Amino acid sequence: MKKRIYVVLLLCTTMLMSCANDDPAKEIYDIFEQVVAIEKGFQEEQEPRVELEKKENEIYNNLVELGNDQQEQIEELSDKALTNISKREEILQSEIDSIEESKEEFSKVEDKIDEIEEEDQTDQLQKTIDIMNQRYEVHDSLATHYREVLKLEEELYNLFKQEDAAIEEIDDVLQKINGKYKEIIEDNQLFNDYTQQYNEAKMNFYEMIDLQVIEEE
Repeated sequence: MKKRIYVVLLLCTTMLMSCANDDPAKEIYDIFEQVVAIEKGFQEEQEPRVELEKKENEIYNNLVELGNDQQEQIEELSDKALTNISKREEILQSEIDSIEESKEEFSKVEDKIDEIEEEDQTDQLQKTIDIMNQRYEVHDSLATHYREVLKLEEELYNLFKQEDAAIEEIDDVLQKINGKYKEIIEDNQLFNDYTQQYNEAKMNFYEMIDLQVIEEE
C-alpha cells in the first residue's frame, strides 16, 4: 500500500480598502470574508492530518517488513496505527464541521443577489456562488471517501493482529484501500480546482462592482 497524501488549496483572504457600510457590495464582501474566517479551522487541520498520514505510512512500511514469528511487534505497530486512525477520524469530523458552518454562512449570499442592479454583476455573483456550491459538493465526496478509507485501514490493522488472517483477505482490503485513495486524490484535485476558480471569481466580482480590496498572503 502506497499512501498518497492529499493537500487542499486554501481560500484567499482580502482586505477592504473603502466602501459604504450600507452598500450591498460591502455586505456580500463581509459574508465572503466571514467564510474564509470560518474555514480557518479547516485549514489549520491540514498540517496535523498530513503528519498523521506520514506516520501511518511509516508504521505500515515497518510492519510489512516483520516476519510471521514477530507477532508481538506486529500487534504493537497495529495498535499504533489504530490510534493514528482514530486521531484522523477526529480531524476529519472537525473539517466537516468547519465546512458545514462555512456552507451556512455562504448561503446568505443568495439573499443579496437581487440587491445588485447591474446584470453583468449579478451574473458574476451567481457564477461565484455556483462554483462555491460545486466546491462544497466535492468536499462532501472527499470526506465520504476519506471516512471509508479510514474504516478499511482499521479493518486492515485488525487483520494484521490476527495470526490466522488469510493473505487473500489482507490483499483484498489493500486493493480496496488503494482504490479509495485514487478516488480521494481525484476529489482533492477537483476541490483544489474549484477553490482556485472561486478565488478568481470572487476577485473578479469585487473588480466589477468597484470594490477596492487587496489580496493578503
